[in-house]
Amino acid sequence: MNRASQALESEERDRLVDEARVAEAIEQGLADVQAGRVIDDDAVDEVLRARLGDLID
Repeated sequence: MNRASQALESEERDRLVDEARVAEAIEQGLADVQAGRVIDDDAVDEVLRARLGDLID
């Protein structure tokens, strides 16, 4: 196998690993939603304002 082939195989492997990580993160996020482990945007804003005050505006 030449270096160009090895580089392409390495790039393809990296792409597939990245795709698998994204898919896993999406699945985890969906599981979090179903389990009620998420908060809405307004709640996030409240937490940030309480902790950071004027820094977020």
